[in-house]
Amino acid sequence: MKTKDEEAAEAGKTPQRTPDEILADERKRVSEIESTGKKFVGRVDKIDELPREAISKGATVAEFKGVIDDRVADGKPIFSDNTVDVEEKDKRSYSISKLIYAVASGQREIGALELGISDELAKKSDFADIKIPRTRSNAIPVFVPYEMMHRSARLTPELIQFARQMGLLSKRDLSVGSATAGGNIVGTSLLANEFIDLPRNVTLYERMGARVLNGLSGNIDLPKKTGASSWYWVTTEGNAPTESELTVGKISLSPKIGGTFTDYTLKLLLQSTPSIDGLVQQDLLDTANIGVDLAGFHGTGANGQPTGIVNDSGVGTVDCADLGWDAAVEFLTDVMTGNSLAASMQWATNPTIWGFTQTRQKWPSSGQPLANENGRMAGYPINASNQIGAGYLMFGDWTQAVVGYWGGYMLLVDPYTASSSGTTRVRILAACDVQRRLSSAFSIGSNAS
Repeated sequence: MKTKDEEAAEAGKTPQRTPDEILADERKRVSEIESTGKKFVGRVDKIDELPREAISKGATVAEFKGVIDDRVADGKPIFSDNTVDVEEKDKRSYSISKLIYAVASGQREIGALELGISDELAKKSDFADIKIPRTRSNAIPVFVPYEMMHRSARLTPELIQFARQMGLLSKRDLSVGSATAGGNIVGTSLLANEFIDLPRNVTLYERMGARVLNGLSGNIDLPKKTGASSWYWVTTEGNAPTESELTVGKISLSPKIGGTFTDYTLKLLLQSTPSIDGLVQQDLLDTANIGVDLAGFHGTGANGQPTGIVNDSGVGTVDCADLGWDAAVEFLTDVMTGNSLAASMQWATNPTIWGFTQTRQKWPSSGQPLANENGRMAGYPINASNQIGAGYLMFGDWTQAVVGYWGGYMLLVDPYTASSSGTTRVRILAACDVQRRLSSAFSIGSNAS
């Protein structure tokens, strides 16, 4: 999709922009440079100065990313040009359900905007080079930008207002108790704001502060110092101290392919109101998010899965059978021993263990539970989700966790498998990986009870 400036340049005209457009573009440039810089705190020298310097010099976002690339260890680029800039007006009208329906029906004009963005992303995405097994040879791949899948798809006040304007929430004065009193002329209405969603596991990995790297290209190595130089005293005046050198290593991320599929009825896709599109989008996003989030904690590192924190050999371990205050303190001691205790530390566990922390006393007859009234244990917040397996209690600085995404999401649209019922099967795929920058920043217990 070409920008107005690009279209004007091709036509040999000077791009004309209003002051408001110029200001909006400048704000976007500054925001993207600053947000990119924040992802590399502690990894790139003088990263606090580089964004300010780039902004003051009028550098583009691409130029700033080039500077970052040059400063990362061996100079290998970590960003690729596999993202698509979507104008704000197009973001507002972008529809996942239209995209699926356009592919399933073959009526490309219905999803012209969405298919145009997909075509651009397909040309740039690393997905184009990844061999994806398909359920059917005629399944059709389309691409959805990361930012479009991660925009809020929950029902908003705007959607509620839309429902009111459409008469879905209007007050009825006629009685519908009997057909003749008005029941015959009252249709069935969709109360969009009253949609009952399926209860799903709460996702925690990114919510607790894990760093997200999007738009990656190729396999990624993050350099890290694994050993410091040593200090030596000189025994004889005039002699040189003993030579000592630091050691360096790396953590690696490479794309792991994960996904699922779901079926949508033709009627659902045809009802492309904002609420229905939000429903389709949120369903796909929730499923993808839960899968990636679970891998962050319990990924096996085998069978194509990323390696989750419980299978990271570098994290600390604590025996927390019959969970008590001594075990809670041991978690802190464990991380502190690795010089990794930070103010941003948080606990992660499942609802059962969370319940123990709220009721079990620190020590006999103390009258004080492990967790205080503010939901903190040993001074740090406790998060609970069914994503965490039975018996697991984790403590760590989750800003030291990393989630990497290669490109956007791939949708494989299959209108054939269940064609007799008018059902379209959609498979969503994502290329991603999870890692920890510092394993010593985490400690886990697997036998909490």
